[in-house]
Amino acid sequence: MIMTAVPLVENLVRSHCSVVDTARIRHMELFVYDHQRLALPDHCEFLHCGLLRVCGNGVAGWAEFEFSDGTTHLDLVKWASVFTRLKGQTSLQAIQYIQQHESQWGFTRTHLAGEALVDWHKSLLGTANAEKSSLDAGSVASSLPVERNFLNHYCSAYYSF
Repeated sequence: MIMTAVPLVENLVRSHCSVVDTARIRHMELFVYDHQRLALPDHCEFLHCGLLRVCGNGVAGWAEFEFSDGTTHLDLVKWASVFTRLKGQTSLQAIQYIQQHESQWGFTRTHLAGEALVDWHKSLLGTANAEKSSLDAGSVASSLPVERNFLNHYCSAYYSF
């Protein structure tokens, strides 16, 4: 059995929900944690870790990354440039694109994008189900300022696209 870095593609089945099936990725953000502010041990200086946020239709999907490339500085814009092609795509289109480019992207970026898309898809399904049940779907947006404050304080780099 060949292992793929694209996680849980089977979870992105057709939802038969027009909101989920037609939702498109509108915005993405990458946050890189600051080692000193997080008080990580010195031997972690070559470790790059942070979050990817995928947004569309008023909800977001999140995924964390952690990798080491032997350097203390990560060129975030260059490293994240592969993700820009996902903008404007549906979750299923994005997964197909990621699978097609898995060998060029490598395990970390492929896995990161796949995890964020799975989480975004789940958020879309949750919003659609909440709307069907007449529940307030605004809880994701209301927690954003708290997340922003934390991320602004504990991140050393940020890239929005």
